Amino acid sequence: MIGIHDLVVHDYGPGRIFTSVHVEVDAFADLIKSHDMIDNIERAISKELNIHIVIHMDPLDTQDALTIELNEKISNILTNMDGVIGFHDLRVVAGYSHSNVIFDIVVSPDSKVKESDIRGLVETQLQDYDKQYFVVINFDKSYVKNNI
Repeated sequence: MIGIHDLVVHDYGPGRIFTSVHVEVDAFADLIKSHDMIDNIERAISKELNIHIVIHMDPLDTQDALTIELNEKISNILTNMDGVIGFHDLRVVAGYSHSNVIFDIVVSPDSKVKESDIRGLVETQLQDYDKQYFVVINFDKSYVKNNI
């Protein structure tokens, strides 16, 4: 397991708590082993906390040089940006005329910066690096102080 994000908990009272979360795994790991790990985590959490949990597996390419480089560039762009908590799910889909750079940005609901301004800054800086990057950003809202 590399990391987790998008944790959602629905509490309908004792014995009626439903949870979902995304778990990041290495895209090059054995699929059966990764799935088994996810199943074991679901069972352990369900038993320990008496909740129903569903885990979505997100494979991440941890070996691609371009993805590693873009991860660092995006991190530098977003570091210290007011209201931005982090980003995740970075993937690059190469095409003939352009490459889609796809990821999620987590923002605080208290952020004073508009999503359109964040998107514009990231697009401008990535396209300054390479004009063929088409940036696809999904914005996630964090509703807690310590985001996962």
